[in-house]
Amino acid sequence: MIKGRSLRRDIFLINSVVVVIILIMQFFYFAYISGLMTAQKKIQVDGLLVQIDNKIEACISVSKTMQELIINNSVVRDFLLSDDKRERGELGSQLIKMVEGSGIDTNSMNIILEDMSSEYHYILHEPSNGEKKEILKTVPDINESFFDDDTHFFVVSANPYKYIYICTYAPINIYNTKTVGMRSIGRAIIINRFNVRQLLLENGFFNGIQLYLISPEESNTINMDIDFSESSNYLFSEERIRGTTWKITAKVDAATIKEETELRRQRTIIITEIIIIAVLMCAMVIFLNRSIAKPAEYILGFLERYRLNGKGQRLKRLKAAEFDSISQNINNMLDNMEQMTRDIVNNQQKLYEKELTKNEAMLYALQSQVNPHFLYNTLDCMAGIALSCDREDIYNIAMGISDIMRYSLVDDIDVCVEE
Repeated sequence: MIKGRSLRRDIFLINSVVVVIILIMQFFYFAYISGLMTAQKKIQVDGLLVQIDNKIEACISVSKTMQELIINNSVVRDFLLSDDKRERGELGSQLIKMVEGSGIDTNSMNIILEDMSSEYHYILHEPSNGEKKEILKTVPDINESFFDDDTHFFVVSANPYKYIYICTYAPINIYNTKTVGMRSIGRAIIINRFNVRQLLLENGFFNGIQLYLISPEESNTINMDIDFSESSNYLFSEERIRGTTWKITAKVDAATIKEETELRRQRTIIITEIIIIAVLMCAMVIFLNRSIAKPAEYILGFLERYRLNGKGQRLKRLKAAEFDSISQNINNMLDNMEQMTRDIVNNQQKLYEKELTKNEAMLYALQSQVNPHFLYNTLDCMAGIALSCDREDIYNIAMGISDIMRYSLVDDIDVCVEE
């Protein structure tokens, strides 16, 4: 049997190509959706940093407003110039009333006055011990930076994931009549803070995030790590804090960011489609194998068996109408072929028998002719011998009988009655 392309293999190949094409299309669409989701997550991270920056800017603005109010207030100057403890107490009470009546939100604010001996006077909301330690680390020595006006950030080590502290400070100066210039008598330190943890929760960032507050020279970096673990799929964003030389950066594990419902639904639909397509294509392969490949292989196998030694065998009825019609036509063709073969054999047998009868008749005729000729030749031989021996009587007898035999063998010879 000549080996050629397998129908089963072709069916499997065609279905495989179709499945691969569909899966590739679904893969690219899935990648497109994933890209949209990643872009959407990046927008969320960027938006988070913008909100933090806006919050920090608002806190700085409030702190600067309070700072200007403090350093330009005569009660503050009197407070720093006074050495009397009682007088300072009265001036401090006036300062508190002045601050509370300023209309500025001071609920999350600490106001500190520092004199030239580096002594801190807590005017409003005395900081906790942890906050005091961080303030001492953050604010430079007053004797080394008389006229510095700067903004710094810190977090409290006891609770590093909740509040960002904004520390602004500026010198408090008076006019020096001796030197005809300005003289520093102390420094106003304003500490403001906001709850960064609450802002993260409001934006759906529950864990897997690192926030960095980085100073201009990158000599001071504040790290706020909220349940973050390194992964190969994280998003990075950076934002300059307006009004300062600091910047804030965020590193977020992409898996922890809440996805948009629509994109998540589309991704789920794609995965479901892939599964359904795979199942349908497998079912199609099985169906085509059973309805096409298997009947075709059965018919081919039957013809091969019939070619070797299968006369009298016939194809069975098949379920598929087309293949059943093919099988019945093959059966009819085989019936006609076998009938034609039988007719040819019978005709050949009859021709053979007829030829044989004819040959037998001819042989019998030849045999019938051989005996008289043999006898005629024998008589001629006897006549010759008698003549050579001078026996005329024997010669006449032999020749007489020979003439009689000759007349009997030849039909068209005319003989006289006398002879």
